[in-house]
Amino acid sequence: MVRPPPSPAFVQYIEDELLRAPLLFEQVAEGTVDALRRHMARLGAADRSATSDLIQGLTTHRGRVAQIYTQTLREQAAQDQARQAAPAPTPAPAKPGRPLALALVEEEEVAVDVELSHTIEYIKTHAEHELRELRTFVAALVGDLDVSADHNPFRPEAHAKALWASAQALPASRSWRMHFMRHATPPLANVLR
Repeated sequence: MVRPPPSPAFVQYIEDELLRAPLLFEQVAEGTVDALRRHMARLGAADRSATSDLIQGLTTHRGRVAQIYTQTLREQAAQDQARQAAPAPTPAPAKPGRPLALALVEEEEVAVDVELSHTIEYIKTHAEHELRELRTFVAALVGDLDVSADHNPFRPEAHAKALWASAQALPASRSWRMHFMRHATPPLANVLR
């Protein structure tokens, strides 16, 4: 079954959100810098220096970091639209007797996934009411009167992934990028509300 093309109102909603994304990130960056500065007083000398470097990196590279945040949101929205426009796949039959394979997972990748999960849950918890209203609004834009699915391409998952992608532009180690994520999550949730 082929789904109809997205309505002009839905396409306009996506474009409007993408136009707002750099400003949204600017507000997140300001809130993050404030949070990091408040947190610095409780740190030792080495961590205080690294936090200061992180603040300096965020200040110096803010434009690039905001650009990556916006571009990642754009790519995720395009992927979401393509996925919704594609016909529903038919499930392939399971192959009997196929053994399960185990794979090693790097500890750092698990830590990143955990941090992303914390960010997503924080946003969902602190913007629960707004997310429900947005889900209903976007469902109306796409013509889903039953609100049977979440059609919003800018779900908390998208913003969390965009935040992590933007953190990669910071001149810091992975652990300090995750430190950035921890301190950027509350400002992100507040801005998204």
